[in-house]
Amino acid sequence: ADMVRELTKLAKNSGENDSVIVMYAGHGYVKDDTKQGYWLPVDANNYNPKTWLSNKDIVRLLKLNPSNQVLLVSDSCFSGTLTGETRVFKTEGNIQSILNKRSVLALSSGGEEPVSDEGYDGHSIFAYHLLKTLAKLDKSATATDIHRAVAQKVVTEFPQSPQLGGLLSAGHDEGGDYIFLKK
Repeated sequence: ADMVRELTKLAKNSGENDSVIVMYAGHGYVKDDTKQGYWLPVDANNYNPKTWLSNKDIVRLLKLNPSNQVLLVSDSCFSGTLTGETRVFKTEGNIQSILNKRSVLALSSGGEEPVSDEGYDGHSIFAYHLLKTLAKLDKSATATDIHRAVAQKVVTEFPQSPQLGGLLSAGHDEGGDYIFLKK
């Protein structure tokens, strides 16, 4: 309930020209029979799906956000189930042409697989390399650039494959990307 409340509040307090990043680091699960992915909040009951947050609900909540730049970062097992609507490999155009499109992206720590909680400096392998990559940012980068750099590091250390996908059902426009600008 807290997660739903906070994502709803974020949508109400965001404007069209805002850039929004939502980060989840925790447990994830995929139901074998439906292949539906879920986040398992800290107070979730492993045997009661009513206490889980489904990918469908997460995407529905992101759709409420009016921001043209939305990036969901999910560091959990089976988080790749969020990225399957459309893969984002490369974007074309200058920063302004990319910003003119609505971008709602999901960057996951792995595919439809378990991921490592272990890493460095108190972070998972994925989070560690994400933070290091962002710290080295020169002037600007797209989520596609960040994903590529992080994935290259992660796959050399653990058998998990970070993914990047556009959330079409949340309003992502093909060709859109999330822009990081160093100020």
